[in-house]
Amino acid sequence: MPSTANFQGAMPRRLIAIALFLLLLVAARAGASATSMAIDPVIHLSADRVSFSFDRYTIDARGHVVVRTSNGLVIHGQTFSMDLKLDRYMVAGHVTLQAGGHTQHGAAVSAYLQYDRLYVVPITGEPDRWTFIDNDLTKPYKGLIMPGDVFYFADFGAKRPFLTARSAVIRPLHYVRFEHVTLPFLGAPLPLPTYYLNFSSDPNLEQNSLTGATYDLTYNFAGNEHSISALHLRYDSINKGYLSFEQHLSGRNGYAVVSLNPATRPQKYWNTILDYQPNQRISIRTFTQLYTTQHWLQTPSAAAQWSVATLTYALPRSFVQLTGFQTNYRLVNSPFESKNHPTYLQFTATTFPHQIGKLPLYESMNWGLGFNHDSYGAYGDGGLQKFGGYNYTTIWNHTLGFTIYTPSLHITHHVPNSKMYYFNASFTHSRQYFSVPHFVDVQTTSASISRQFSTSVGAYLNYQVQNVGDIYKVGGYSSYTPVINGVSYPSFAAFRGIATFRTLALGINGSPDPAFNWTILARVHRDFPIPEVGLFTFTPYNVLGNVTPPAQLGEPPYDITADLRFRIARHLNLEIQRSYFFHYGTINWSPTFFVQFTP
Repeated sequence: MPSTANFQGAMPRRLIAIALFLLLLVAARAGASATSMAIDPVIHLSADRVSFSFDRYTIDARGHVVVRTSNGLVIHGQTFSMDLKLDRYMVAGHVTLQAGGHTQHGAAVSAYLQYDRLYVVPITGEPDRWTFIDNDLTKPYKGLIMPGDVFYFADFGAKRPFLTARSAVIRPLHYVRFEHVTLPFLGAPLPLPTYYLNFSSDPNLEQNSLTGATYDLTYNFAGNEHSISALHLRYDSINKGYLSFEQHLSGRNGYAVVSLNPATRPQKYWNTILDYQPNQRISIRTFTQLYTTQHWLQTPSAAAQWSVATLTYALPRSFVQLTGFQTNYRLVNSPFESKNHPTYLQFTATTFPHQIGKLPLYESMNWGLGFNHDSYGAYGDGGLQKFGGYNYTTIWNHTLGFTIYTPSLHITHHVPNSKMYYFNASFTHSRQYFSVPHFVDVQTTSASISRQFSTSVGAYLNYQVQNVGDIYKVGGYSSYTPVINGVSYPSFAAFRGIATFRTLALGINGSPDPAFNWTILARVHRDFPIPEVGLFTFTPYNVLGNVTPPAQLGEPPYDITADLRFRIARHLNLEIQRSYFFHYGTINWSPTFFVQFTP
């Protein structure tokens, strides 16, 4: 195994390949940026005061306004106004335009970037309006009809701007980057060197690689139309307060997201998401997480890596996927870490939903073949599983499954929408065979009735049954009665590897106002094995304070969860959630509140 001093040299080759792919993606981004620059000019704005309103998405600048565009146009004036949702801006007050060695004076100018037109109120003996095309100031088109709101100034109203700055770089319909910024924060002015705001339609820049947190204050300090660099001030119940970093990159056919979270705690997670789609049929997606225990960026005392890569190929009525997992729990020579490094490879084929004849039923089928290998074992005893006197270091598996479901069916007719009931049902069955002589059978049946009582209140009733069986041809699960802390649990003696989960759920949700909504979820569980208190560990809570996973052995028989989400500031929402378990052992209320602040 590599020594701690040689940690960098011990990086798996796949991580180096990922880094090279990332560099190629950056190069593609730069090429895309250069190509698009000639189509949509970048605007460089400077003034005595540049203000931005988040509510209206408008920029207002006053005093010694200078506008310079990447296609050679320079405008001087006293005021500037731009609605970022539109592809135009206006400058007024002692306006001077310069382009191609020519100068034009006027009272106001409005630039429509989409049509490459300048509408000018010139300084002449008589009132007039001129139009210039392609920034050619030598050819004024006089008397042309102009839009009615061509010289409309956006009104900020009485609200305080979100921020003020001295200059800004604007890529219309994509982003704006403010410089020399003053941002009101907790009632005091906060000076910042830059502030980046993205408002493009590119969904790749919205991808996230950070885990959940109770509170996340994001500071985008750099970026352009293909990248965002951000610092995150975060808080959760385990790590408390900390900083994180995230880098977004977007290209024509893919994206990359790299993050360090938390960056200011000894236990760090380095995440990388890569997505590449060379054409409409092929998609490649990878996720790699590197875990390190280290103070700041010193040599790690422990490190582990987990990677997954998925190749998807679309066919006319189905798609196939090849997925690979690779884990290495010991990247440095630490005696406290496991040496095992399991590998998993899975090939699956899935059909798209297809209607069965003229029935209101749809079906989908899937088939898969898997390979699992681990020569060392989780506890150093070698292999993946010991059974029948044999140590399995490699396990093959194949899977066959199908799903049948109904679309939303109207079960009431000729009634208003507020009295309309809908019915949904689904049945899923899968069976997975292993080279170890056993198979896992999973059946899930679900049926629900829902109704939207009004535009603000809706409800549903759902019943689900899931049967999970781990069936061995010979041997397998033997009967025994667990005894924990002197207490015996005889109900478990009937367990032979088949578990049943039955859940009846009633959900009610309301949204009387866009700034306020609530949900109530009440559930009844009837499971086998019986959820004896003390036999199964209570469902764990994550850093946000909510339950994960949603279903497991030991689910409390009754629970009710209430969730409130409301706006506490112009751009900040608060979500609060808590559950009650009706005297499940010694537990009534969930140990903690789920609390999260969201934009």
